[in-house]
Amino acid sequence: MKAHTRSLVFSVWGWLALPLLVGAVLLSFSAGLHFGVAFVVLTGGWLYHMGSTACSRCGFYGTGRCGVQAWGVAWLWRKQPAGSVSRRRIRLHSFFDIVMMAAGVAAYVQCPVLLPLFLSWAVVGWLVVYGPNRYHGLLHRLPAQREPANQSLLSLPVLSGPANDLSNRGLSSSDPSMGVSKKGFE
Repeated sequence: MKAHTRSLVFSVWGWLALPLLVGAVLLSFSAGLHFGVAFVVLTGGWLYHMGSTACSRCGFYGTGRCGVQAWGVAWLWRKQPAGSVSRRRIRLHSFFDIVMMAAGVAAYVQCPVLLPLFLSWAVVGWLVVYGPNRYHGLLHRLPAQREPANQSLLSLPVLSGPANDLSNRGLSSSDPSMGVSKKGFE
């Protein structure tokens, strides 16, 4: 798919997100009060995390090219540099997006007529939005972050010599204050 076509598909995908989200909220409440409240809480957390993590650092910030959410984020968060967020937080957000898609499927199961529409939207999102050099995740925009060389190493003190040789550490093996003699513990 050419870059221009992918950009157009991404814009359409983004603009469909809000009506499909509203539909998922309504369908979740039709399934039951607890599911509806849980879906709204999950959606609120996702929207907050989306705005503070990905959307406020996106090149489409405030343009409307990715849907209504781009304008809403511009009202609530100021633009941030793409490199100012950790890879772990971006990966967490991508995982959160997948959880939201699964929750959307769970909501749209309540209406089998609309389920194919939502599944088609999710598949297009998976193909166009996610992945390397695509529109979402910001992983491709972050500079490579090097981990310190000794971060994964565990350093333990190493003692050389026999275990009962205390003379290397300035202690006498016959020192009465240590309670140790050449024969062992007293």
